[in-house]
Order: sequence, then C-alpha cells, then structure tokens
Amino acid sequence: METIVEIPGRGGSIVRSEYRIDRHPVVFESGGGWQCVCHEFVNSNACSHTREAAGMRAAQAKIKERLMAGRSQFPESVWASRATTSRARNA
Repeated sequence: METIVEIPGRGGSIVRSEYRIDRHPVVFESGGGWQCVCHEFVNSNACSHTREAAGMRAAQAKIKERLMAGRSQFPESVWASRATTSRARNA
C-alpha cells in the first residue's frame, strides 16, 4: 500500500509504501529508505525482506509506467509474426 503524507515545510510530501514480506512489516519512505523489524536488518541495515520489497516496488513502478503509456512492451514485429502464424493455423 502506498500513501502520500503531506508535511508542510521545505521537505514537501513523503511517499510511504508498506509491504508485508514473510509476516515482517517492511516500510519504504522517500528520503528515509527501507525499514524492517527483523534481526538481520537490525544488525546490518539490510535484509532479504527489504530486497524483496524493493523488487516488488520496482516491478509495480514499471507496470504503472506501461499502463500510463497505454501501449504494449512488445515490438510491432512480434505481434505481426504471431498474427501471421495464427492465420495460417486457422486456414
């Protein structure tokens, strides 16, 4: 879940994303980075939960970008060759 927190002042708004990875709450805050409550994170400031959540966040951003663009990620030539192949099967 992503929320935007409006804080008056010079810093502007903060984007806060919350994830639950293997029953561990993982939080990302713009300007603050990742936070997790597991022992691995407490000891080294990084863990498998934050890495997985970062991957999820990146994938969600790419999906959103593609939806906003309103077009496919596949080149035209891929669809053209598939259309040709499917017509041959149906004939």
